[in-house]
Amino acid sequence: MTDQAFTVSLDPGTPQVRPLFAISPSLPESIEAQLKPVRIALDVAPSAFPARLGGFASPADSPYARRKGAFGCAVRGFGGTADRIWFFRGKRYLRYFEKPERRDETSDWLPIAGNWNLPPAFANRVDAVLTGGIPPFEGHVWLFSGDQYLRYDPNDDVVIIGAQPIEGNWGLPPEFCSDLDAAVHGVGPFLGIVWFFKGGRYVRYNLRDDVTEFGPADIGLKWNGWPDAFADGVDFAFYGTGPHENHLHFFRGDQFIRYDLDADRVVDGPVKATEGWPALGRFMPVPQLFLDERYKLFTFHGQLGNGGMVDNKKIEARSRTEVWIITRRQEQVDTKTSSNVLESNSQQVVDNFADQVRRDDAEQRSRDDYDYGTDASFHGEAEATGLTGGEVDADLHVRGQTHDVRSSFAKAVGRQIDRAKQESQERHTQQVRMEESDKSINQQTEIGFRQVVDNASSAESLNFVLFQLTQEYILVLSLVDAQLVFRNGDDRATVAAPIRDMRRLLDSVVEDPGVRADVARAVTAALTAVTDATTDTERSLLNAAGTAVDPKVRTTFQVTDTEGRPVRAIAVDGIVVGVDRPVVLTPNTAIAPIGVF
Repeated sequence: MTDQAFTVSLDPGTPQVRPLFAISPSLPESIEAQLKPVRIALDVAPSAFPARLGGFASPADSPYARRKGAFGCAVRGFGGTADRIWFFRGKRYLRYFEKPERRDETSDWLPIAGNWNLPPAFANRVDAVLTGGIPPFEGHVWLFSGDQYLRYDPNDDVVIIGAQPIEGNWGLPPEFCSDLDAAVHGVGPFLGIVWFFKGGRYVRYNLRDDVTEFGPADIGLKWNGWPDAFADGVDFAFYGTGPHENHLHFFRGDQFIRYDLDADRVVDGPVKATEGWPALGRFMPVPQLFLDERYKLFTFHGQLGNGGMVDNKKIEARSRTEVWIITRRQEQVDTKTSSNVLESNSQQVVDNFADQVRRDDAEQRSRDDYDYGTDASFHGEAEATGLTGGEVDADLHVRGQTHDVRSSFAKAVGRQIDRAKQESQERHTQQVRMEESDKSINQQTEIGFRQVVDNASSAESLNFVLFQLTQEYILVLSLVDAQLVFRNGDDRATVAAPIRDMRRLLDSVVEDPGVRADVARAVTAALTAVTDATTDTERSLLNAAGTAVDPKVRTTFQVTDTEGRPVRAIAVDGIVVGVDRPVVLTPNTAIAPIGVF
């Protein structure tokens, strides 16, 4: 819209703020967005689930505790990527980023195919990875799969030597020419040496002479302090960093040991892999029951306000003044716009917002929950100590922990709303300006409106100002539904049921009737004690019988201004757990005589 004229007559006797125009698309008066669920793990012991679903009686029986049960192999980066580790499992891999204060991060599971320039056999399975430590192999890695190997340049993502049989190309004994478990290069006095591991045996290989110079031999014969738990072999090994840069970390299942090459002995372990690399936990999910809570984010418009003067102009007595009001155009799509929940209601924006809340959650708590291959806005732990152990106040404990999760979720949503507010402020700051009426505008980047201010009826001159308007948004986070879900990391085994069918789900995944009753009671307690943020009282999301979510549950409340005067009445589905009222600068403008606004 350009070159449109608006005439406003200013009466000094009855001055009034006059909105001129709105030049940006605005949200509907009220919208609602369905967020991804909040997943609350109920902390049910793995022993409560049958073996067919991944249940186990003790940690040693976990499927991830077996050889190659957690990851098939892994390799640490070198040079500028020494703080990164690549973990492989079957056709997938993940990138691990070591951070200070145990704030480690990971990628999600990624397919090898399409991300590594490897032939099909290697995209389906990588048994071992060996980094080159001496010229001319520095910066290269060897990948082993079955009875083949190749040499790869990770910097250029190119295969240097294509797939070749191990036998005949490496001076290894026959039993080490296929299905290797691990390969690791030496450092210091062992530079140029490689140790290959398979089962409970190993060989020492001279990379310069291309020959096996010791072995095969049992690992425990030469590696001092080798624990019995690792006697049947290792999954992979890599070096540490910093004070542990000469320490080899050997992994088996979900545990590792640390070997000091200088001291020539095991100096730590076996301990859980998550003790050293905490973010790995979400890639080794145990069977678990979750309360999946569903939330909606409702957005309403509040009050308009003054966001600051753009310009001012004097109107002589008995005259009319014409000016341009010019606004910079905004790009249709950019990174900030695509993630700002205040200025768009598309599903992509809502999903991006939920992902930001999830990342905020992980950063605040310095840890990651089990992934289970699902998509959520937030992770939480009910930490239901005693839920299946006969603790007298287990129901009360779960209610309290669930309240904490909801409160943390509302705070994380609030932080992201504040981030969206700051983005909007930055975009709209100094977006509007006033020019003389003969000013030319750039049709590609600007929108212009001709404004005529009529002071012809007054014998006195008048000053007027143009200012940008602010918009208050009222964002309401409301719990609207819940379901019980069983997950064990295998999408095919996932079972979900609405609360009305909770007992049927429990019958299918939990064998002990006592445990089933404990879980049902705790879930009911959590959903009948939801704190309403508008009244700070507890309300129930369930029907009167406590057997199903009541779709008629609503929250109605009055919004007031800072003086306690009513702004508007709001009614939403479900129970409100959080309300935010950000005030955002807009590209909209208003005009007023000086002293009025």
